[in-house]
Amino acid sequence: MLTPIRPFSKRVTQIEVSAIKQMALKAMDYTNVVSFGWGVPSFRTKEEIRDAVREAFEKDPNFDKYAPVPGLPSLRQKIADTWPRRYGFSVSPKEVLVTAGAMEAMMGLMMVLFDPGDEVLVMDPGFASHIEEMEVSGVVPSYVHLDESKGWGLTEEALQAAVSPRSRGIIIINPNNPTGHVYSREDIERVTRCALTHNLWLIVDEPYEYLVFDGKKLFHPLDIPEARDHVIAVHSFSKKFAMTGWRVGYFVGPEALIKEFMKFHDNTIVSAPRISQIAALRALDLPDAAFAEEIKEMHARRDLACVWLNKMPDLFSYVRPTGSYYILPKIVAQGLNDTTLANRLLDEVQVVTTPGSAFGPRGENHLRLTFSGTQEEINEGMGRIMKWWEKEKKK
Repeated sequence: MLTPIRPFSKRVTQIEVSAIKQMALKAMDYTNVVSFGWGVPSFRTKEEIRDAVREAFEKDPNFDKYAPVPGLPSLRQKIADTWPRRYGFSVSPKEVLVTAGAMEAMMGLMMVLFDPGDEVLVMDPGFASHIEEMEVSGVVPSYVHLDESKGWGLTEEALQAAVSPRSRGIIIINPNNPTGHVYSREDIERVTRCALTHNLWLIVDEPYEYLVFDGKKLFHPLDIPEARDHVIAVHSFSKKFAMTGWRVGYFVGPEALIKEFMKFHDNTIVSAPRISQIAALRALDLPDAAFAEEIKEMHARRDLACVWLNKMPDLFSYVRPTGSYYILPKIVAQGLNDTTLANRLLDEVQVVTTPGSAFGPRGENHLRLTFSGTQEEINEGMGRIMKWWEKEKKK
């Protein structure tokens, strides 16, 4: 008789596959689906980037080899070279480590910076994967409850209420996913003061830093000189450059952290794919003007999504997003919660959304919608939701 197999680890069985991916997987059972679920830009990776990879395929004898563990030196240097133009201050290439996307960077930082049982402050609502990464690594999330009545803003009271003697870090994603809120300079300074006062790491996740609406400006905590040894900035090539499948990102942090992170990095993926780093090198050569049309289009998509939500005031209320390509409308209709509504919209009209409760307690009874798809897809999906709601009200 065979001995029963041992159960799986608690670190895995205590969590679920993210609601974003669960809804995407469920949608695979349907045809003619419109997705407001997974945040994937609809744009094609630019030909200049593709051409760089084609050229490497033909001419670079090392294109299919491992890259150096911290990343190609040329890419680390080029990333550092972009920071004065983008943010107005310098970083050293020695402070840059190239990762397999921002997700690997965040998971690694959970493992490298914190021990099981440590608490880390996370915005509520905030990115669902941050919470899951913390749970996998044994880190305890402490929620900083954002104020929907103030445009999903951050208050000093909420921030201080989340701090405890076990606090070791703070995570903030700016612009916010799932709310689309861009934090003000005052908010970022408040979070940075908290990190300095309580001797916490401050991790700023910035995959949407390029996508800010309505004349808003991002303020970076690394621009505060006394915070340089506390702040880690995580970036991705996935969104701006439409390179989600290439799996390449990086973080900027103290040199001592780079050294320690390489232990995790080397024992998981060794290095980000060299071919993807070659693509990233070419991407950074492209001027901002090369993305002007895409950004203009994202403005239009944001506005279009809001026009549709305005047509359904008895189903949703919402805060107009000022960055990223997400919006988190609140369900105001009676008798519907976020999980029920998300599943019914998929089952009955084949529209994918994500339950807001996946993004923290304040996300309950909200749906996250992404407007990263085309205007045609937004019109089709929102039209289906509105028709479904009109029929539902007549029952």
